[in-house]
Amino acid sequence: MIHKYFQDYATRFNLWPHISFNTRVERLYQRNDHIWVIETRRGGAEEFDHVCVGNGHYEDGWIPDVPGLSYVSIRMDG
Repeated sequence: MIHKYFQDYATRFNLWPHISFNTRVERLYQRNDHIWVIETRRGGAEEFDHVCVGNGHYEDGWIPDVPGLSYVSIRMDG
């Protein structure tokens, strides 16, 4: 669901040309003038007003072990 939302958002606002996938970020910091600086393994640095980090942290869902959880029935409509 969130994946589709991001795809639609990137398409609507023509962000695809500005997105880099499979790029290792070596350093990310915000300067005093509020500009973000990204240094990648490819070398050099790029400056941006905004950044969005997608590091794959939520790629695999995780449900905690909660006693009695298996007895709860929840439906989530997207």
